[in-house]
Amino acid sequence: PDAMLTDFGRASDNPTILYDWPGTVPYLAPEQVEGKTHGRAVDYWSCGIVGLELILRRAITSRIMPERNLKDYQDSLEISDSPLAKCSLAMLQVDPNRRMSAADALSHFKSTWTIGASNKRRVGSI
Repeated sequence: PDAMLTDFGRASDNPTILYDWPGTVPYLAPEQVEGKTHGRAVDYWSCGIVGLELILRRAITSRIMPERNLKDYQDSLEISDSPLAKCSLAMLQVDPNRRMSAADALSHFKSTWTIGASNKRRVGSI
C-alpha cells in the first residue's frame, strides 16, 4: 500500500524557522538548537530516521547526533542495497544542504520500482 508521512506540528512557508524546542526528540536534526534558525531540510532528516526505523525494525528512542552515534546508524544503512536504505542514508547527512530532498527521493524510488504490465502493482524491494 501507498503511505504518506506528514507533520503539521510546526508547518511553515518560511525558508528559515526559529527553533524553540518543538518536535519529538529522536527525530530532531543536528541543527535544531534552541535560539537558532533552520530550514526545511530538518524534515528530510526526520524522514531518514523513519526509514532507519523501518529497516532496523525498532524505534529510535534518543536523539542521533554526529559526535555521538550517527556513524553507527549510517554504517548499518550502508550495508543494505535497498532503495529505502540508500534514501535514508542520503537524508541522514549532517550538512542540511547535502541531504536528499523529498523530490530526489521520489525520483530515486521511481527509477528503482516498475509498474507490472499485467497487474498494475508496484514491484520492487525495500
